[in-house]
Amino acid sequence: MEGSIYAKVLEVRGAHYSGVEDMAKTNQVVRVGMRVVVNGKASKVVKTALRPRNHILEGADFTSASADSNPIEDILRQGYDADGVVKFTVYQRLRTDLIDTVVLGTTTIPVSEITAGSMVKAEPVTLALVKGAGKPNGELAVALWTTKALQKPDIPTWVLWFKPALGMCLATTVCAGALLGFPRLAFYSALPVALAWAYLELPKLIGTALTKILALAVPGLNMSVSAVRLQASLCGSLLVGVDVDDFKLAHDESYEFYHESFVAAKRVSLALRFDVASLVANVIAAVRRGTSTVETESLVLAASAKNLAAKDHFLTTKSSSDPYFRIVVAPTDEVHAHALSEKNADFDADACVEICRSETIEDNLNPRWKDVEIDEGVVESKRRGRKLLVVVMDYDYGTASDLIGIGEIEALSGDGTVVELRKRGAPAGEFAFATRKTVVEHKQPAIAWKPSPTEHAALRKEAGVMFEPTRLATLVLDLKIDDPVIAFDTAEINDEFNVNNFVRLLSEGKITSKTGLKTMPNTLRVSVNAVRFDAETTKEVKVVVALRGEELTFGPVEADGATATGFPAIPDAIAVADPSAVVQVKVFVGSSLLGDWICKLETLAVAPTRVFGKNVVASRDGSEFKLGGLMQVRADDRAVPAGADIDLTLTWTHDPNGMTHNQILEVAKLKALEQLQQNSAEFNLSLGNLGLWGNFLADFPLLFSVNTLELNRIKFHLKALFMGYDTDRSDEAIYVDQIDLRDDLKSSTGVDLATLGFDLVTSIAGPVLKEVSILDAAKQILQGVSIGLFSSEKDNEAYQDDNDDAEE
Repeated sequence: MEGSIYAKVLEVRGAHYSGVEDMAKTNQVVRVGMRVVVNGKASKVVKTALRPRNHILEGADFTSASADSNPIEDILRQGYDADGVVKFTVYQRLRTDLIDTVVLGTTTIPVSEITAGSMVKAEPVTLALVKGAGKPNGELAVALWTTKALQKPDIPTWVLWFKPALGMCLATTVCAGALLGFPRLAFYSALPVALAWAYLELPKLIGTALTKILALAVPGLNMSVSAVRLQASLCGSLLVGVDVDDFKLAHDESYEFYHESFVAAKRVSLALRFDVASLVANVIAAVRRGTSTVETESLVLAASAKNLAAKDHFLTTKSSSDPYFRIVVAPTDEVHAHALSEKNADFDADACVEICRSETIEDNLNPRWKDVEIDEGVVESKRRGRKLLVVVMDYDYGTASDLIGIGEIEALSGDGTVVELRKRGAPAGEFAFATRKTVVEHKQPAIAWKPSPTEHAALRKEAGVMFEPTRLATLVLDLKIDDPVIAFDTAEINDEFNVNNFVRLLSEGKITSKTGLKTMPNTLRVSVNAVRFDAETTKEVKVVVALRGEELTFGPVEADGATATGFPAIPDAIAVADPSAVVQVKVFVGSSLLGDWICKLETLAVAPTRVFGKNVVASRDGSEFKLGGLMQVRADDRAVPAGADIDLTLTWTHDPNGMTHNQILEVAKLKALEQLQQNSAEFNLSLGNLGLWGNFLADFPLLFSVNTLELNRIKFHLKALFMGYDTDRSDEAIYVDQIDLRDDLKSSTGVDLATLGFDLVTSIAGPVLKEVSILDAAKQILQGVSIGLFSSEKDNEAYQDDNDDAEE
C-alpha cells in the first residue's frame, strides 16, 4: 500500500426507495460503505455510523449532529494503491435490523483522481449513484483526500546481530578474565554486558516465569505465554500496558486431542488507565464513610388483622390460617383495578413492586404482627403517585400461598386506619395499622461490596446498613487480540469433550494442590437423617439426590410436626470420579418441590465449610472425604432460605473396585454436544441465583469504559461439537476477519460490570453476523451433524486399559 485514502461523507440525496411503508419510515437508517478495488480484488469494507433517512431529501445528511453518530465516525479510511478504484455503496435498513438489507446505489472514482491533502483542504465532489443494471438513483457528496504512507526505515544489519554479539562479548570477557587471572576485572567488565542482554531478553524471561508460576499456583490450567512486555506511565492518569505473545490454554497431551490448544492467540494487548487523583480522593472518602454513621427518619408500621378467612382445613382441629401481609404498588392502573375487582382471586402480588412484607404468624385468624420499618423515601419513589395495596396471604409449606384478601391504602399515615379486605367481591376480614416516625442510626460500610454474591446479598439486606454502591474510579480499557483461535475438540483416548476435560482437570488440580492427592475418589455415598422445618407440617417428605443423570430417592416419610425422620438407608452409591460434578439435593413436601441444596464435589476436599449449612463437620481419611451437618434448603433459584434444613452426610471415597473416570465415560455414552449440555447445566447450578449475580456485578466498586475492543483474524473450530462420538481430525474452521467494537462500549462516566457485560453481548452479535461466512459455518455444522448421526462408539482405549489393569 502506498498510503491512506480518506472520505468524509457529507450527504446522500435523491436515492429513491419505494419499499418503505408509512409506519416504518421513521425507523429507516442509512449508512455509506467504502472499499478499494485493485486488479479485481476488493479490500474489507468500512462503513459510517447509521444516520436517520430523510424522506424529503431521499437520503441522509451526514453533516448534522445526530444521537446515532460521532462526526469522526463518518470519516472513512482505507489503504490504497495508485492504480486502484474507490467504490462507495449506500445501504439502507431498519434501525432494529442487525445487517444492512437494502443497497440504494453504488459509485466509483479512480484513486488517481484524488489529490493529496487534508480534511480542511479537501474539496467536496458529487458522485452519481447507480442501482442495479446501470439505473441512476441519486447522488453521494463526499470530500476525498490521500496521505502518503510512512516509509519503514531500513534496519541495519548490525541491529540483527546485536543480541548475539552481546552474548559473545559476555562469554569472551568472562573467559579472558579467568585465563589471565583477573576474575574481579572480568566480573565488572561483564556486568554491563550481562545487564544489557538481560534487558533485551526480559520479556521472554517474564513470560517464562509467569508460565512457571501459573503452573504451580493453578495446576491443570496449562496456560503459557512466550513473552510479556510491561509499560507504565503517570501523568495525571496512571497508564498500565501489558502485551502478551503466544497466549495458550493448551490441551493435556496425554488425552491426544487433535488441536494443541483449546484457546490461543498470537498477541494480546491490554491497556488500563484511570485517574489517580480521583481514586485517592474516593478512597479517602470511603474510609471516612466507613467510620461514620448517618441518622435518617424511618416509618414504623404496626399492623394487625381480625376475622380473616380460614384457608387450612383439618379433620380433627379447628380450621385456621398462617397469615402474612405484603404492601405493594401495582405496576399499572389496570392491575390495581383488577386487584380490587370481583375477579381478584388470581391476583399475583409478585408482579407488583413490594414496599414491605411481614413475618408469618401460624394458626391465627386475628394476628398482630411485629413492627415493620419502612423508608419513607423508598415508598414515595416506588409508588409514583399510585395508591397502595395490602395483600394478606396464607403461607403453605411446599405450595403457593393462598390469597385471603386485598385492600386499598390511601397513605401510610394515621393512628388507627382500618382497611377492609375483600376476595371475589366478598368481605375477607379487616386489616388495621398505625404508623409512627423514628430516627434510625445507620452504619455505612467503607466499601459496599463483598467478594461473593451471597455475602454481598446479605450486606444489601443487613439491618441498619444504608446501602449505596461504592464507586472508587473509572477504569478505561483498550483490548486488542490478534489471531485468536477457539478449538472444540474431543479426546481420542476417552471421547471426552475438551470443555469438560478442561473443567475437570482444573478441579483435580485444586484438590492435588490442597491435599496432595493424585488419585481422585470415585464413589459417592449419601445418607439422610432428617429434614427439619421452621414450622410444623403433616405432609409427606421426600429427598432426591441427583448427580449427572443418577438419582437416589429417600422416602417419602410422614413429617411429625416440624421434623421428618426415619429415612431408610440406601446401600447404592453413585460412581463419580470428576470433582467438578455438582450434587443437587432436592426436598419435596407433598408433591411440590420446596427447595434444594447444591454442592460441588471438589468443595468436599478443598473448602468443605463453604456451604449453606450449620453445625457442619468435615473430615478426611486418606482418599475419603466426609461432610455432614444441617444443610440449608434454599428456594427461588437459591436466592432465599426455603424454611427447612436437611441433616445429611456425604461421603466421597476411592473404591479400588469402583470405576475410573474413563470407565464412567464409557458407560455414560454421551456425545460431545450432550457433554457440553451437561457441563452447562452444572455451571448454572453452581452459579445459583442470577439476580444475586446481577447485583454483585452491578455494585462492583470500579466502573468501566472500553475505548477499543478489537479481535483480528478469528478462527473457530466447531465441527467436533456436532460429530457425536467421532473426533474432528481436520483443520477446517470458521473465519471472522475482524470484530471491531471501537467506541461501542465507550462511556464518559463509566458503567458497572453488569451493564458492561450486557452491552458486550448485544454489541458483538451484529459484527459477528456481518463478518462470518454463513455458508461456511452452515457447511461445517451440517458436516459435523451428518457424521454424528452415523457415528458409533469407538472402543475406548483407556477403558480397555483400565479393565486390563483390573484383571491383573
